[in-house]
Amino acid sequence: MASGDPLTNRVILWTRVTPAATRSASGPIDVQWQIASDEKLGQLVARGTAQAASETDFTVKVDAGNLQPGRTYYYAFTTGGE
Repeated sequence: MASGDPLTNRVILWTRVTPAATRSASGPIDVQWQIASDEKLGQLVARGTAQAASETDFTVKVDAGNLQPGRTYYYAFTTGGE
C-alpha cells in the first residue's frame, strides 16, 4: 500500500492485489478501501470500493477527496476477507 500526490483536501491511495491461485486471474476483484481519523480505523471519514483487474496488473488507485487539511489520516484496503 502507498499514498501520494497529496493536496490540501485529497490524496491518491494505491495498492496491488495478488489474485489467489484458485481464482481466475481474468476477472476483476472488488477491493474495499477506507480512511479513518484514528489508527484502529474506528472513526471512518471515507470509504468505497474499487476494482483490480488484469488490464492494470491488479493495481488499484483511489483519488480520495473531501479530507480536512492539516490532519492525520489512516487507511486500509481489504479484499477477500484480508
